[in-house]
Amino acid sequence: MTGDLDSATADRRRRRRVKGAASLAAMGQQIPVVVLPALLISGPVPPLSLGVIEGVAAAAVAGARLVASSRLRRRVGTFHQEEARFTIAALSAALLGAITTTWQGVLLRCGALGLADLDDPSHDRHAASARPVIVGRIAGPLLAVPVLLTLGIRGAMIAGVLPGLLAVGLLPHHKGAGGRGGPPSRRNMRRAAGSLGRRPWLVVAVVAVEVGSVDIALLVLRAVGVFRVDHDLGGAAAAAICLAALHAAAAWAGGGLLGRMGRGRATSPAFAGASLLFVIAYLGIAFTSAASVLVVAFAAAGLALGMCRRAERDLVGEAVPASLVPAAITLLSVAQAAGAAVSSLAVGLLWGLVSLRAAGVYLTVAMLVAVIAIVGGRRAASAGAVLRGDEEQ
Repeated sequence: MTGDLDSATADRRRRRRVKGAASLAAMGQQIPVVVLPALLISGPVPPLSLGVIEGVAAAAVAGARLVASSRLRRRVGTFHQEEARFTIAALSAALLGAITTTWQGVLLRCGALGLADLDDPSHDRHAASARPVIVGRIAGPLLAVPVLLTLGIRGAMIAGVLPGLLAVGLLPHHKGAGGRGGPPSRRNMRRAAGSLGRRPWLVVAVVAVEVGSVDIALLVLRAVGVFRVDHDLGGAAAAAICLAALHAAAAWAGGGLLGRMGRGRATSPAFAGASLLFVIAYLGIAFTSAASVLVVAFAAAGLALGMCRRAERDLVGEAVPASLVPAAITLLSVAQAAGAAVSSLAVGLLWGLVSLRAAGVYLTVAMLVAVIAIVGGRRAASAGAVLRGDEEQ
């Protein structure tokens, strides 16, 4: 009996450490993301530089997620190796404060994001809920504001190493590859891809949303440019970073709102509505320079992001047999990272070489494609159900 109590207490402590490590790791990763635009804004073609840095880093994340879903994951699952990876990731993120060229930023962002995303800081993906991560994404920008105003832009980015190192200290001290049942097999991944292929409208909608949802760093860059008209660079950066925290909080609220609605017939309409909300947000960000519009647009973009991510997860989970859900969610996570890479590169190129409005038009078109795919798929499904009912009669 005493042994059972001790085991339960140890498990609760481990879970608290897991959640604390997840929050701190997310905080440490988010600080350089929201401060980096202020560092690059004084350089040549800031949107292009930032788009390349974030795009290549997102591609590294997609690769890391593929590695995490393969047998190679079993070879990198010990505590000591994870400790080293998260330490290197934290140091890479902090060293962004010392970059002087775009290629340096690319290398460091790939190291920070790719290594950190190779596995959750929990060993057990099911044990680390999304809430601690989102808390870190909200707290990171809020913590960055006073540090930035005190230490400056580069100082704030370098100080961002502290949450990451604290997360390493909270990693549970045990060995073993994580995840219930291990990573999905290649066979299950192929079967899940086949099941998803039978719903092409869903695949098109997810791809369109992911290549049309812009990275938060590029949104912050836009906000810094708007606020810099009336403030110095430090003040403009602080105000823009506060909007990043608002964006993260709105994303949390959007996911929670759709979660409370539950899975069912409302998921697809909510997915389409969130895509339209993205359109409104991006038009406001790209075509106006009013600070009040920017605040509303950031909140709308965050709300839409949270709803879209939750809808994608629910719809993908419904599209495959229960045994293939883990494999389908893995494919979705890879697609999300790959879409972020395409979006960041496309927006950076269009904004930097053409205009901000051209980038806004690209994002708007992508989201409208998603809406058309969702509505068309829903109508096709309804028509199919009617035909099956007539045949049964």
